[in-house]
Amino acid sequence: MHSRIPIVMKRLMLLIFPVLIFTLFSCNGGGQKPVSIKVTMLHIPATVQTAYLEEIRPAATFTIDTTAIDPLKGSFTFTFYPTGSEGLYAIRLDDTTNLLLALDKNEVTLKGDYDHPGQLQIQGSPASTELQRFLSGLNGQNHRLRNLLQQQDTLQKMRAPDSVLRQHAAVIVRQRKALLDTILHEARTTNSPVNAVFALSVLDNSASWEEGKAIFDGLETRFPNNDLVTQAITSYHKKVNDLGRSMAIGIGDMAPDISYPDTAGKVVSLKDFRGKYVLVDFWASWCAPCRAENPNVVKAWKMFKKKDFTILGVSLDTKKSSWEKAIDHDGLTWHHISDLKGWNSAPAATYGVEAIPANFLVDPQGKIIATDLEGDGLISKLKGVLARQ
Repeated sequence: MHSRIPIVMKRLMLLIFPVLIFTLFSCNGGGQKPVSIKVTMLHIPATVQTAYLEEIRPAATFTIDTTAIDPLKGSFTFTFYPTGSEGLYAIRLDDTTNLLLALDKNEVTLKGDYDHPGQLQIQGSPASTELQRFLSGLNGQNHRLRNLLQQQDTLQKMRAPDSVLRQHAAVIVRQRKALLDTILHEARTTNSPVNAVFALSVLDNSASWEEGKAIFDGLETRFPNNDLVTQAITSYHKKVNDLGRSMAIGIGDMAPDISYPDTAGKVVSLKDFRGKYVLVDFWASWCAPCRAENPNVVKAWKMFKKKDFTILGVSLDTKKSSWEKAIDHDGLTWHHISDLKGWNSAPAATYGVEAIPANFLVDPQGKIIATDLEGDGLISKLKGVLARQ
């Protein structure tokens, strides 16, 4: 069984924290003590002259203060009145450098190096120290996962035996499981509501959201009367409800029609193949598990193409050249369509696809009769439905 690549969020915190920037003036929060953040960063480029302080909430991300950076010392200070007892904040120096803080104290000191933001030293905020440690571990596991995916791609290009590809895919599955376990452990065990909410925001698809559901459901009990927690739970339930409406496609449902250009620019529609069994196959040239599964799909195509069976490949590529090259390299001699929008693929959204490879077997009447067929399971299913032909 090949691992599937989840359609991951393009930006951290997509689940709970949408990106919406407003600028506010700092103000006195009804007698609360101000929070002071003193920062010293080595090797800040001369072009980076201003630091921005942002508060990240479930509804939006607010820029609450800006300050000039001392060009000689690389130091700057923020002093502001918080909107609550704890919050998630980011100090933004430029488009690539953001320092995340889970502020739970009023006096915080940061020391670090612009070239090594992951080695930030924090005094005065245990929750922020914990958050940095969590992020460091997460980055390490993500790096290992990326390396494994690159190795899988290399093995595919080398036409490694299926047994080797399956073994490597199993390693990828284990690495993904380890990554999910790290996220859930942080969310489950932290004493910081900010860190619990942040960890859950890293979950990137419906399967992992389901894994985190029990933790979400217990947040209000663990952290009562916390505005961030309340808002995050509301955001979570809305996201899951919206996802449920987009994923109402399954066995027994009529397959939605999709019409998109093929490699020659001609629009091809699923309805064009009414009267045949159609395997609607979602894949991409960059997806190593997809490429590892392609030989099985080719085998099925060669066995059944003379019967009332065809395949409609739906690519989540963004580069036409890569798409065409993969089709030619893997010998995928059936119909292919794509809107070349990658993770924003409209046909994938129509079918609620959130991991690839994914497929839907549609009968001659346009009804879905099977999903996610692979390997011998694909051959067996097609033998069964096409036996009488």
